[in-house]
Amino acid sequence: MKTKFTNLKDIEHIDPSHFIMDKQVEAFNLAQLVYTCGKHESSFDDPVAEIAHIQKLIMNPQFAIVEIIQDKATDTHCLLLASSTMIVATFRGTSSKTNAKTDLKAAMSVHRTAKQLDFTKMPSLSGRSRQLNTAKLQILAQTKRTWWHRILCKRNSPKVHSGFYAAYLSVEKRVLTRIKALHDQNPRKILATGHSLGGALAVLCSFDIVAQLKITNVTCTTFGCPRVGNTAFKKKYNHAVPATFAFVNAADLVTKLPPKTPKALSYTSVGTIVLINAFGNLVIAPNVLELAVLHKGYSAMAHTLKAYHLSLLLWCLRSHKMQYHPRFWRQPREFLKANYSHLPDIQEYLKVRMAESAPTAGRLRRWRQVPDISAPNP
Repeated sequence: MKTKFTNLKDIEHIDPSHFIMDKQVEAFNLAQLVYTCGKHESSFDDPVAEIAHIQKLIMNPQFAIVEIIQDKATDTHCLLLASSTMIVATFRGTSSKTNAKTDLKAAMSVHRTAKQLDFTKMPSLSGRSRQLNTAKLQILAQTKRTWWHRILCKRNSPKVHSGFYAAYLSVEKRVLTRIKALHDQNPRKILATGHSLGGALAVLCSFDIVAQLKITNVTCTTFGCPRVGNTAFKKKYNHAVPATFAFVNAADLVTKLPPKTPKALSYTSVGTIVLINAFGNLVIAPNVLELAVLHKGYSAMAHTLKAYHLSLLLWCLRSHKMQYHPRFWRQPREFLKANYSHLPDIQEYLKVRMAESAPTAGRLRRWRQVPDISAPNP
C-alpha cells in the first residue's frame, strides 16, 4: 500500500530560499557536539554520565539533551536535543573502524519508505514561486508528471548507499519514536544535522520524519556529506525536505564520493549545495561553471571539522567586516593561531575572542583566591 501525502501542502511554509547564517552556525555547533558521544567504551553502559558531560559543552542554554541513541554493532550515535522552539537530531560522523567499514559498503539498496511513497501525489517544487498559495499548490499536486518524471520514479526504484542505510536502520525506530513523542507534546520545527557520515544519516532521518511521521516542518543541514542515493531518491527527497542545505568545502574529497562508476552511475547529492572555501567565499546553489572553478582538487584536510569551521568563520568575518561574530561553541584557537594567524581577519578575531575571555578568566582567578571562611582557625 502506497503512502499518500495529503498534508504536503504544508511544505510551502518552509522557504528553502531563506538562508540565515546564524542558524547554519548553530547547526554546525550541533554537528560538532555529537562527536563527543561514544568516545569511550563505557559510554554504552553509562549514558547518564555521558549526557551530563555533554550538557556542559552546550553554550546555548535553550538546548537540553533529551537522549543519546546509539547502536554498538554499527557504532552509530544520534544525539537528540530540544528547546521550546526546536527538536534536533544530530548524528556523529566517521570516528572508528566500524564507521569506516560502513562508508565502504557503497552498493545500493532500495529505500523501502521512498519506494512506497506515491510520487504523483507530491507537489513539484521545481520552477514554481515560493509564494504560491494553497489553492495553486493543490492544482500543481493534481497535475500529471512529465514523461521523464514518470519513467524515473515509476520504473527506477529509489536506492541509497547500503552502508549508510544499514547504520541508520539500526537506530531508526528509537529515533523516530522519540521525535514523534516530543513533537506530539509540543509541535515545533525539527532540524536534522551532521558532518560526513553523520550528514548522510541526517538526510535519511529527515526524509523519514516527513514520510513516516507526516511532519513537514523539517529542515536538514549537512557538512561534508557524501552522496547518499540515486536520482530517483534525490527527486523524492528534494520534494519531501526542500529546506536542505549541504555545505561543501572546496576540495573536500568526501563530498565527491561514492564516485560515479559503471556500477553506481546514479549516485548524486541532495538538497541545495552551499559551496565554501578557506578564502571566505560562499556560493549558494552554484552552477556547473562555479563548481568546476571552485570545487576542484582533492584534500583530506578540507573534510575536517576544523576546515569547515575556518571557511564559515572567514566568510562571516569578511562579509560583515567584524560587525557579526559567529558564536562557535568550541573555539579551536590554537589551531587558528598556529596555522592562520598570518591572516589579518583571523588576527583581529583572535584579539576579540581573547578580550572577551579575559574578564571570565580574571573572575575565576579571583574566585580561587577567596579563602574558605568555613574552615576553623588554627
